[in-house]
Amino acid sequence: MYRVLLGIIFLCGLSELVKAQEEIRLYFVQKINISPADKNKLNQLPNATYAGAMVSIYQLTAGVKTDSVLVEAEDFQRWKDTVAFSAAVPASFITNAPGLSASPLLHIVYSKPGRGDFSLDIKGKEKPVSQIQLKIKSDPSGANVFLVPKIVWDRNPLFKRFDQSLLAHYNVYNGLTTVKVPVQEFVYVVVYSYNNHFKTIECRPSHLNPVDSVYLKLN
Repeated sequence: MYRVLLGIIFLCGLSELVKAQEEIRLYFVQKINISPADKNKLNQLPNATYAGAMVSIYQLTAGVKTDSVLVEAEDFQRWKDTVAFSAAVPASFITNAPGLSASPLLHIVYSKPGRGDFSLDIKGKEKPVSQIQLKIKSDPSGANVFLVPKIVWDRNPLFKRFDQSLLAHYNVYNGLTTVKVPVQEFVYVVVYSYNNHFKTIECRPSHLNPVDSVYLKLN
């Protein structure tokens, strides 16, 4: 297995290779949906800032929670009433689950004059996690792939310049095309990197197609 970073192919170290094989990265984009009591609490903190999140992933069997895992949200971003983040979840936890749901724990920091900085955690609304498998194909095969939620892509012009340090956070690490990756039900920009050239295509996976695909001709 190889990792592509800054246009150069490196052989992963053993520990990183094992980690990549044992984890699946899920991407989330959702409206901030908190309880009226928490909303009222935030309204009284005009300088409050969303600083990050943890996310609880639940296994569901016939709608009943049977297990859970708490992981740190990565690449956390917020725009007005929307948050976006990713989470690296143990692969065995996802592949063995009949159903999944997720609930973010939003980390808020704020200050009080003369008293310093404070923080609190607020639980977001639990939502089902779509278990859609997206097959990413290209002609020719062997392209490196980055999968970026469109809401994230549109808010940072550096993506359209194919900034490598930025794209690295969204690299599909389980190989070169053709690859299969679990996705949620929203719009993505798929970035193909092949022979030092980049091409993009948008896709909108749907729960109506549990196994979906996207294809792009590179030459």
